[in-house]
Amino acid sequence: MSLTDVDWEQSRVLIRHGKGEKERCVGLGDVTAAALRDYVQRFRTAGEGALFLTSAGQRTASAGLPVGQAVSGHFRFGWVFGFL
Repeated sequence: MSLTDVDWEQSRVLIRHGKGEKERCVGLGDVTAAALRDYVQRFRTAGEGALFLTSAGQRTASAGLPVGQAVSGHFRFGWVFGFL
């Protein structure tokens, strides 16, 4: 996911490679949008590039989740909020 995938005015994110490799937009709730704005302001520079980076400054692969492993929605939710 890239910084340019976030539509701040509409509070939504473009998912480019979703299930079945389909694109879709996902709305952000007020709390999530505020947390994401705070993350970007504190840790990222506005503009282009990856939204989430590793500690080494590289783009995370598959949102940083274990590749090829099934994970529950609760795990993904917890992981994302742990990131923010």
